[in-house]
Amino acid sequence: IAQGKEITYTVEEQEVTPGDLKFYEKQVNGDYQSGFNVTNTFRIPDDKVKVEITKKWEDSSNVSNKRPASVKVELSDGANVVRIQELTGTGNEWKHTFTDLPKYNSQGNTITYTLDEKEVNPGDLQFYTKSIVGNTITNTFTQSTDKINVNVSKTWNDSNNANRKRPVSIKYVLKNKETVASEKVVAGNETTDADWNYTFTGLVKYDEHND
Repeated sequence: IAQGKEITYTVEEQEVTPGDLKFYEKQVNGDYQSGFNVTNTFRIPDDKVKVEITKKWEDSSNVSNKRPASVKVELSDGANVVRIQELTGTGNEWKHTFTDLPKYNSQGNTITYTLDEKEVNPGDLQFYTKSIVGNTITNTFTQSTDKINVNVSKTWNDSNNANRKRPVSIKYVLKNKETVASEKVVAGNETTDADWNYTFTGLVKYDEHND
């Protein structure tokens, strides 16, 4: 000023708090003579994240041989499934990393990614219960509680007990392989086959390995 030189003024926009303008692109137009125009245009940063997942099997290292060869893991962004990965492995923990995922949605909010697990083939996880905590999926082998009934029908080929040799009762012994599962003594009519029929009810369908 002392030399009579005109001062040139400029304007710069700064954040009050770090990150205030993270979602805005800044442009300054004009000069100090005509005035400045500061334009902030909303934009989504192209930040990327990764999601590391762990698949755990709680089945005594597949001692019952019911573990499927693979499972499908679905990754959702809160609204839609964005990735599907078929996961395989040999140990009790299978791992995968989803990469190059958008950090923000179209409103600029941080995306919270969630997991779900699906069967590759129907019945693959029939004997497992599923729990998902954070980015860890755990499948626990659970013995089935399914029950069945077994019908036993009795036929006498003795001309309706014509020789009067039919016993007054018989015993049905139901076995699971070599193990006796149930017994029942049935006393039937001397001349009627149907009276000797019996139904074992409430029998466990699967053994401890769900076979």
